[in-house]
Amino acid sequence: MTTSRNPSIDAFRLVCAYGVVFVHLAPCETYGDWVGRSFNILTVPFFIVTGLFFFIGKTHSALQTPGPLLPRLHFERLWVPYLSWTLLYLAMRLVKSRLQQTEMAFEWPQLLLYGGAGVQLYFLPLMLLCQGWVLGILLLRKRRHLLLAGVVLLVALAYACIGSVKNYDQFEEAVPRSLLYVLAAWLLHHVHASRRAVRANAWIGAVVSLAAVAAAGLDVIPSWLAWVAGPLAGYAISSAVLALPSIRSSSPLVLWALSSSYGIYLMHHGLIECLEVVMARSGFPLTPYDFYVKSLLVAPLVCLACIGLIGALRQSQHLRFFLLGEASPTRPR
Repeated sequence: MTTSRNPSIDAFRLVCAYGVVFVHLAPCETYGDWVGRSFNILTVPFFIVTGLFFFIGKTHSALQTPGPLLPRLHFERLWVPYLSWTLLYLAMRLVKSRLQQTEMAFEWPQLLLYGGAGVQLYFLPLMLLCQGWVLGILLLRKRRHLLLAGVVLLVALAYACIGSVKNYDQFEEAVPRSLLYVLAAWLLHHVHASRRAVRANAWIGAVVSLAAVAAAGLDVIPSWLAWVAGPLAGYAISSAVLALPSIRSSSPLVLWALSSSYGIYLMHHGLIECLEVVMARSGFPLTPYDFYVKSLLVAPLVCLACIGLIGALRQSQHLRFFLLGEASPTRPR
């Protein structure tokens, strides 16, 4: 099985990045809620399951070659941008609270460790948690680095339990939810590794994805099923997208845009906050958003601005590393 990058997957990631931007442009007038729910059920679950799918392949490869294990798994691509953007979003929140003359409540463990500094940052520690489960379980299965496996699994369990007990946003059911994401990625990896029924799995995934979008849009998913719906939808849409044929493009501009979804995810909320504050202070408040203005104008402009900023950041080796998690301009996240 190959886990090489498929530009078609990056193209769908870009669509999902647009969806995340759309969701965070709130509040919205008519149509916004059901479209936002439809994006929510697919976007982050797709990012998590596909990310874990490739991480499982990377970990298998790393365990089969000699040398230090952890440096080859590139955890810094998650935790370095997470710390950088946590500090930046905390600074922005302080400035905003001063401008609006409001009090800012601090829950330091959540702000620093559970993505509380920015509404979208929870994804990175959640992804690290899932990767911790994958690494620990794989090491135990292969009877390699058993001390490391035990430590990783204990830390992952403690981290997930604390987030769940504290009821931090997106960590309410952290243990079962993160393990379900791991199970979904593992099943998907097994299907592709065995090369059995990949096409049938993709078609079923496409049908289930459409059903999940409809159920989320109509708001008919029961609350007790909500923490299962994300991993299930993530598996379904990832099954469909991973089976897409690879698109070909030699255009540097296209390849640059396709590799920008991670950066858009990290920085878009800061741009939205700045845009809304500037427009409000100028006498032209954007909220509540008109659906068509939001979907056809503001969200695409935010994405394009992010892509432009990503290009600027990639000119600096240090900014590229600290804010985008990229080790080199030729190896984007």
